Amino acid sequence: MTTHRVTVRHHLASAEKTNSFSFNETPQDAQEKCSGDLGPPGPHFRCERVVRAESWESLMAKRMKRAWMIVISVGLLLIAFWATSYHPSRFRGGIALRDSGFFSYPRYHAQLGDLPLWKEGEDQFTVHGLPPGPLDLKLQVLDSTDANRAELTSLSTNVSVSITDSSGKQVCEGSGKLSDAGTREHSTWALASSSSQAAFWHAGCLQMPISRFKTYTVRVRTSEVDPRSPHSTIMPVLEGGGIELP
Repeated sequence: MTTHRVTVRHHLASAEKTNSFSFNETPQDAQEKCSGDLGPPGPHFRCERVVRAESWESLMAKRMKRAWMIVISVGLLLIAFWATSYHPSRFRGGIALRDSGFFSYPRYHAQLGDLPLWKEGEDQFTVHGLPPGPLDLKLQVLDSTDANRAELTSLSTNVSVSITDSSGKQVCEGSGKLSDAGTREHSTWALASSSSQAAFWHAGCLQMPISRFKTYTVRVRTSEVDPRSPHSTIMPVLEGGGIELP
């Protein structure tokens, strides 16, 4: 509220008498105060209303406050953008990370390594800087397509996978025979194939809560290998992100 000063000058004969007083009111209230206390304006006196201007220091303080609020808001937006954004250059430990584009799904494809399908053994991959989850683990069979589906789903080879983070917490675990993908009688391995690729996935390793700030160890073990196994290479891939259209 602005402080107003009202000055009343009384013209009595040849002498002039001035009365002044201050109060915190609106301009309209200031006029009413003058008239109520001293009577209506007439030929013997007049009221002069003076509105004191806001000080320079107060004006600058308000401007500085608004400027700081803008700076803080922009800073918070930048922090939020940094926290939610991701760049493939952060990926460490695997072969490569492919970005299919903002409007693709899945957008990110973290290729961890490769292992032979026709040999028994266990392979371990340690990676860091993965895209933020949820992610799915797939075992891509290189150089295989939908044309190889019957052969791949007939293999009795047992494959087990597990993922743990740097604190030892298990993120996913799955095992079973590849031939389960042909019957789907068990919730183990399934095969997704198309004219350009073929990949096994397990229900226990889907929609995993992955953090880009943690280190993960992925283990893939093949055992009881089917003697009919083709000399194909398996590549574990973690996929996710992007926009899934309805």
